[in-house]
Amino acid sequence: MYKKFMENGRSMIEMLGVLAIVGVLSVGGIAGYSKAMEQFRLNKVIGEYSMLIFGMLEHLDNFKNTKTGMTEEAEVFTVAQSLNLVPQSWSRINNLQYKDSLGNMIQLWILPEYGLAENAKVLTFDFYLGGVTPDNNNKNISANFSAKLCMDIYQKIAIPLHNVAWNANLYRSGGESHIIAGDKACDGTQKCLNNITLAEIHNICSTCTQGGELCAIAMHF
Repeated sequence: MYKKFMENGRSMIEMLGVLAIVGVLSVGGIAGYSKAMEQFRLNKVIGEYSMLIFGMLEHLDNFKNTKTGMTEEAEVFTVAQSLNLVPQSWSRINNLQYKDSLGNMIQLWILPEYGLAENAKVLTFDFYLGGVTPDNNNKNISANFSAKLCMDIYQKIAIPLHNVAWNANLYRSGGESHIIAGDKACDGTQKCLNNITLAEIHNICSTCTQGGELCAIAMHF
């Protein structure tokens, strides 16, 4: 009887051990799946950004001939839509701004006079990652800023375009902004897209993850 009792007890312990292992594997599997899906969504939106930016650069002169300024009369998105460069999954906020499938806000406009470009017109892409959220004081902040997406934008879009970009800056409303020059403005006195390291990009993107300020990546062409 005692032997049978011990065998039953051992069987129960073994069964609990198996269930524990299954549970750990299940949790690990769910975590792995979630991480893979997150990366899939990021890759998808990076592909959409690339299609938009590369397509617009092919027609850069046409875009520079549209109305200038950060106003409701901006025509950049209208022209981009006519060229089928705006993904169908994006939703229009106004003539100046669209929201992508992840809730990030993209703002396109023509800067009428850009000092680095000898006061010429410049095509501007502003990426408000995580969108724009009002805080308790009705001040706009980046409550859901994604450092991972920020890094992907620099690694997969800004850096490959270093030879045609004026810069790709990270602006912060509550702290020091980060100016990262393209080849056109790189004079050796600041960080440049053609020599910035992954560690530096990580540190720059991580400055906007506290949620108490408004942050945007601004790229000028």
